[in-house]
Amino acid sequence: MIADEDVVAYEVTSSAFNKITKAKPHIAQAVLRSIARQLSERLGNAAEDLRMSSI
Repeated sequence: MIADEDVVAYEVTSSAFNKITKAKPHIAQAVLRSIARQLSERLGNAAEDLRMSSI
């Protein structure tokens, strides 16, 4: 992956996320909801790009 500009990225390991899920389930739920929303938007954009390229 190549970024267009400098970024700061953080990694949450599976074990760390599992700990968060147990300690603060509302935070884990919010993270998963955010990931799902972003993936949905990207899929929608990709589908639209494909539709436009076939016209």
